[in-house]
Amino acid sequence: TKTRHKKQTGRQTMTRQKILLVDDDPAVLGIYQELLGQLPSNPEIHTAVSGHRALAMLDSDSFRLLACDLNMPKMDGLQVLSIVRRKHPQVRTIALTGLIDEQFRSRVYSLGVDLYWHKPGTEDEIRQFLECVESLLGQEDSGFRGMQSKSLMDIIQLECMSQSSSVLRITNGTTAGKIWIQEGE
Repeated sequence: TKTRHKKQTGRQTMTRQKILLVDDDPAVLGIYQELLGQLPSNPEIHTAVSGHRALAMLDSDSFRLLACDLNMPKMDGLQVLSIVRRKHPQVRTIALTGLIDEQFRSRVYSLGVDLYWHKPGTEDEIRQFLECVESLLGQEDSGFRGMQSKSLMDIIQLECMSQSSSVLRITNGTTAGKIWIQEGE
């Protein structure tokens, strides 16, 4: 049976949100686990050292956010994130990488990932990373997936740069529209 950890806030009982960290390096997982333990929302933090293990954990439990390294053996982060977007669309996702590559970033965002983040090294980068994670934990499931603070033009440009074919469905209240992109056009 699943157990849910709850914390008492006044009269309300609130379920703690869960974060799943995925990296093939246990030392890196330990660092991120410690960092995310500082979040004001006090989420439960779980770890997995492989993509296969992470997917099994997502199938057996409810997580709010997945932070996944992109460079892993056997099943890389792109494969993991692609499967998660399809099978668990409610899970917020962060792609973590040591690479700085705009085409790679475009591929990640085209999967619908919420945040592409170069692994933080400075205190300022760590603070910004924690703020982004806290924001993703608190966000409702609406808006553009993977497009925090991006304009519609930015989103269209990212889709065209990735040379993909997709349909962007845009809603605002009862008004809806679609933009079709075929092979980047």
